Amino acid sequence: MAEKNLKFETYIPARPEQVFYAFTNASALREWLCDLATVDPRPGGRMYLYWNSGYYSSGEYTAVEASQSAAFIWCGRGDPGRSQVSIAVEPQERGTRLILEHTLPDDGDEWDKVITEIDKGWQDSLENLASVLETGKDLRYVNRPMLGIYLSDFNPEVAEKLGVPVTKGMRIDNIAEGLGAQAAGLQSGDVIVRIAGQEMTNFFAIPSIMAGRRAGERVQWSSTAAQS
Repeated sequence: MAEKNLKFETYIPARPEQVFYAFTNASALREWLCDLATVDPRPGGRMYLYWNSGYYSSGEYTAVEASQSAAFIWCGRGDPGRSQVSIAVEPQERGTRLILEHTLPDDGDEWDKVITEIDKGWQDSLENLASVLETGKDLRYVNRPMLGIYLSDFNPEVAEKLGVPVTKGMRIDNIAEGLGAQAAGLQSGDVIVRIAGQEMTNFFAIPSIMAGRRAGERVQWSSTAAQS
């Protein structure tokens, strides 16, 4: 079977053992990569990673050489199959050279989108790892986009009261000053129907929609205004 190899090389301003620890300790993984982790860093040991967006990866370590290298199976939610991740850390002056390779089946269209998403995911995550180990700043929070909206429940009864032509969406209860929603002209009582092409069905849709986006990035949304 053909394979596609995503390879990332980066300098991390931290000791090799710290970089290695970031891939083999549950608490350390949560600091830069995921929101929940369960790991047993030994050949055959479990590795489970979870993100609040609903994405997860389950697998196991296939090789572990303390403070030098590790490899593990990656099977993410929605992936067509399993893939393999390996890391190697090499000491450099005042830091570490990290080499990460993610090997995936290059097996037709069903992998194309997955490969693109994984490529971007590792680029962003490795940038965050360098930031966390050098400055202690988690870029997932530093760069987190803030829409500046406070939402309320929305149903057909509320739609009739507001006089809006839709019955599904999320109603804006209030707007935070100085943030994106106010700049876009949204107002209290407006109903957001979709953001970035995805339908707004409940409060929990927003983290998934905004996952991977950064502060200052533009997104399209569709809304309808209440009758005055």
